[in-house]
Amino acid sequence: MTQSPTPSTSKLHDDKLITLQIHDINCQVAQFRDLLINIGQPRDGPELRERVRKLRRNCVESCKSTSQLVLPQMRR
Repeated sequence: MTQSPTPSTSKLHDDKLITLQIHDINCQVAQFRDLLINIGQPRDGPELRERVRKLRRNCVESCKSTSQLVLPQMRR
């Protein structure tokens, strides 16, 4: 039989997951900024704009999933 995690263990796991996701979001935002700086420069082209779109979508999805973890904790 497996035991269900204790509330403190579960909270610690959630906190660590939230921290990792926030770090990932910060990295994505930094990459997004770097890509946007190149818009209108000689490196600009369809590939760059597609990378910007994909990274933006990934960042939005990461923010949504992180908020689903953070908001319930804030309500407590």
